[in-house]
Amino acid sequence: MKKLLTLLLAAALLLSSLAAGADPAAADAPLLLDSARWIWSGDRANNVWVCFVRSFDLERVPEEAPAEIAAENKYFLWVNGQEVVFDGGMKRGPNPADGFFDTVNLAPYLIEGTNTLCVLAWFWGVKGEDQQSYSNVPVDTAGLIFAADVGGQRIVTDGSWKAHRHAAFLDDTALGVAQANYRFPEYNVYYAAAEDDCAGWTEPGFDAAFWAAAEVRGSYGDAPWNALHRRPIPLLRVSEQRDYRNSGDFADTCAGEDRQLEMLLPCNAQIHPGLTVSAGQEAVITITTDNTAAAQSLTTTYVTSGAGEQTFVSPSWVSGMRVIYHIPAGVTVKRLFYRESGYDTEIAGAFAMGDPFFDALWEMGARTQYVCIRETFMDCPDRERAQWTGDAASQMRQMVYCLDPSAYALFPAMLSQKVAWITPGSGKGKLDNLIPTVTPISGEFYELPAQEMACIVSVWDYYLYTGDAEALEIIYEPAIRYLKRWKLGPSGLVKHKTGQGLVDWQDTGAQVDTKVSENAWYYWCLVTLEKIAGVLGVEEPWLRETADTIAAGYESLWVEGVGYTTTASPDDRGNALAVLSGLAPAERWPVILTVLQGTHKASSYMEAYVLEALFRMGYADEALDRMEARYGNMVSVNREKGISTLWEYFDEGMGTWNHAWSASGVYLLPAWVGGVRPTAPGWETCVIAPDFSHSGQVSVKVSTVKGIITVYGTARALEVTLPEGVTAEVRLPGMEPETVSGAGTHTIRREEP
Repeated sequence: MKKLLTLLLAAALLLSSLAAGADPAAADAPLLLDSARWIWSGDRANNVWVCFVRSFDLERVPEEAPAEIAAENKYFLWVNGQEVVFDGGMKRGPNPADGFFDTVNLAPYLIEGTNTLCVLAWFWGVKGEDQQSYSNVPVDTAGLIFAADVGGQRIVTDGSWKAHRHAAFLDDTALGVAQANYRFPEYNVYYAAAEDDCAGWTEPGFDAAFWAAAEVRGSYGDAPWNALHRRPIPLLRVSEQRDYRNSGDFADTCAGEDRQLEMLLPCNAQIHPGLTVSAGQEAVITITTDNTAAAQSLTTTYVTSGAGEQTFVSPSWVSGMRVIYHIPAGVTVKRLFYRESGYDTEIAGAFAMGDPFFDALWEMGARTQYVCIRETFMDCPDRERAQWTGDAASQMRQMVYCLDPSAYALFPAMLSQKVAWITPGSGKGKLDNLIPTVTPISGEFYELPAQEMACIVSVWDYYLYTGDAEALEIIYEPAIRYLKRWKLGPSGLVKHKTGQGLVDWQDTGAQVDTKVSENAWYYWCLVTLEKIAGVLGVEEPWLRETADTIAAGYESLWVEGVGYTTTASPDDRGNALAVLSGLAPAERWPVILTVLQGTHKASSYMEAYVLEALFRMGYADEALDRMEARYGNMVSVNREKGISTLWEYFDEGMGTWNHAWSASGVYLLPAWVGGVRPTAPGWETCVIAPDFSHSGQVSVKVSTVKGIITVYGTARALEVTLPEGVTAEVRLPGMEPETVSGAGTHTIRREEP
């Protein structure tokens, strides 16, 4: 029955994607793949690796040779023995039915004469009908599809390719090895070197004639793969081999007993662990990280061939700060190393205020932000790799202040994905017009109203940071339909909405005053959509009418001298949201300040909104005091233990060691202490108003869509560097604002009295 319900849900969601215009056959049609075929070996099993080879001749190397490629589920590509793509492909789920394809330029790898394409593809399959995967929509049929235009010659996957199952990659589920927790669609990697029957197959001159012809399984557009969407983000960045910080301690070592080697990374990172060892017999080496056990994450197993020196790099990525190699007796370690991979962006921002705590908090937050993105936003990289809406809304603001603009593509991709997963309807059905909280996902539908509303309000911030009005168009109508699913009570306030698929979640912290928070979120969405409607030139009187009704009803929640509350103890989260949404007038801010100073109910997720409310009210010193009180232990423990990222919860040992929603300082510190904030879309105008109440100096660097903005100095003298096309209003304490514009460095000095 559950499988039937899942299929019915998928069908409904597919209709939604088509209704929303998400069908790539119309707007995102591939240029090449429509003439290619899906191919595979003769295997029908899950968790298999298959090698593909195709040779062709060239008289002249073209300047450009575009290729399009997709695999169920991952692929690795070589041309003439050169690595072109390592860890290619995106997990399925631009909508419930379709997948993605990558685009690659082959020209730099081609030669005159005979050229050879080699692809290694990894198929996961469906692990079971009750499988709930948080980051992929599985299909039950493996396949590779490829097409290239090489100087007018069309190279496509068909029956002329050679295909061979790589025998060294074993399915360790049959060997009793523990798999990662159910949230992962990936399997462990288990590689038995003695079983390798295609050594050297990616090198030029390898003779694949004895391999079988590839089996053609379908054409582009056929089920179960359906249509493919162009990859909306860059291909991953993958480093060359790098030594661990302590690799030299174990070079050329052997022992007469089993041992565990703990290898140190320079920081928490996404990596592919590798090794070079020598062994005279078969021996089992396992590789985990310091996150594996706590998060029940992925494991790599390498079984030596017993044929002397051998090198292996795991094709599956893991994350952590320490990589644990379990080396059996008699195996000589020649070298232990890794390849770092991740989203192709740089930590291009910077912040410092001369305070060791706050400077460290920003650095840890920036590393947390980077390690929690890859193919999508991720709440964490080691427990589920899921794109939760609330995390994504937080990460969007954080990435603007620490990463370069290449990362921004993640946000509209997330919005498009969410919209494509909406079930359309009259609003009477259980799932009609609900915005999903986790995409992509297989199995149960999740909708957490508090996270959906956080996403809606974050779109306006994204517009300010980028000037991308298309993002406003993506979310506007779905958000209107979503908000109209809510009902107003006789008091003029919204009736509580529990959401779908999960517990009645408002925050991981306890004692949420739901009525205060929920109505503030809803009002904030209404006024945000009203601004978006203005940009789009849309008339929607319902937004203002409903906002006014809620504002009037919200007055009943104010208790003079206490704050907004329906309980004996006011909630810091609800009062913060009252400020941020615009419901709380300035004359009530001193009372709200008392609430936010004396109440610490917020989790590390909602803490961002509490701190921002303090900054927006002008209580920067109090905001920094609270930030240090809440994150002080985390930063202290991290320094002591060498942890470079921020935890999921304030309490040590709970949740993951790297969680995106805890990194709010990455945004708050440069935006409010550094004072660098856009005031017009795309940073056409901005304010630079540093706050020196906690420190006498500030240094900020923000990589914007216009270019780099830097701010450095004190309350007496400030150097501001702007890119072309940005006008800044600079505010220093005790002097009138000064407007500066034009590329270059501008110095603003406060005149002495």
